[in-house]
Amino acid sequence: MEIHARYTLIGAFVLATVAGVFSFIFWMHNGGGIGQRALYRVRYENSVAGLLKGSAVLFNGVRIGEVSSLQIEPKAPRQIIVTISVDPQTPVRSDTRVSIEFQGLSGAPAVALSGGSAEAAAPPHEAGQPPLLVADPDAGLGLTQAARQTLKKIDAVVAANSEPLRSAIANIDSFAGALARNSGRVDGIMAGVERLTGGAPKQPSKIISLASATTFAGLKKLPAGQLVVPDPTTLMSLDTAKLLIQGEPLPGSPDLQFPDTLTRTLQMRVVQSFENAGYLRILARSPDGVAADFQMLLDIRQFGLTSGEKGRTAQVEYGAKVLNRDGRMMAARILKAQAPVTGEDVFAVSAAIEAAFGNTLSELVVWACGAITAAEAEPKTKKSATSSPPKPGAL
Repeated sequence: MEIHARYTLIGAFVLATVAGVFSFIFWMHNGGGIGQRALYRVRYENSVAGLLKGSAVLFNGVRIGEVSSLQIEPKAPRQIIVTISVDPQTPVRSDTRVSIEFQGLSGAPAVALSGGSAEAAAPPHEAGQPPLLVADPDAGLGLTQAARQTLKKIDAVVAANSEPLRSAIANIDSFAGALARNSGRVDGIMAGVERLTGGAPKQPSKIISLASATTFAGLKKLPAGQLVVPDPTTLMSLDTAKLLIQGEPLPGSPDLQFPDTLTRTLQMRVVQSFENAGYLRILARSPDGVAADFQMLLDIRQFGLTSGEKGRTAQVEYGAKVLNRDGRMMAARILKAQAPVTGEDVFAVSAAIEAAFGNTLSELVVWACGAITAAEAEPKTKKSATSSPPKPGAL
């Protein structure tokens, strides 16, 4: 009985094993990857080095099958026919592009399918043969092979144009030598172009401060009334912060300018000069609703640099008028001065401008104080004359 039971167990095990094998084969055939497949032929014009039977087939990066066989076309030894087995649901069309893609660090090659429109027709096929796809001419070239072919093409181009290249190199050498011999002229030309286009770097501006006067020879008495110096008047060409240069410009074309516009700078220096003389009852602008005792109107006629046969000269000229509270002119004068420019640099120009203007400031303060003092004394004289007792018999 024991021997009979042992045989029964062995028979049951064998039957179970056979059933399992058949189940596995059935699963592989229907759902494990060996089900129904679509075959396509791919024709390569160059090497497919590394591609083997069983290599992966990808469609837009998704694995859809494997390589079934590789063979050389007998009638065209340069052509390789690769048969691929893919999922029949893959949308392979006549415009689908075929190449070889290298995967992973090891660079295992795989047939790569991509593209194709849904409206395109199916790939053409011959009777009894799977549909044919034609790969790109360079699809089988690796990176090294592609680089070699590119270098060969470059070498062919260089070899075919060796004489023109040799002539061009000789011309470049001659041109470089000519530039080296005339480097000074080239620098001058480039500097001129930069100045013409405004691209040259600007020179730092030199500020002409126009210092106020501090010495007043001949000043006898300071006025008692209030004096206002309104904004001076001038031509538009002088109503700027830049120094006007007539004639030949200075070397290097430096930018000479005043701390503010010329009219504003001159007004402030005049007010400061009166204050330096001790006359503190002076304003640059009369407060609203307050009438000043006197006004001094300034008219700038010339203020800048001129060039002549004897060199450059700084010239300053402006008119001054003193008006009383009623607007009647009490006195008028034209002040002018000039100073030679002793050098070519901006410091010499600045010194000449300030010297010429400083001479007129001292003269202006002394003259204006005298004119205002005389105007203040005039009403007292008239009053004393009218209040004197009548002469006897003058009835």
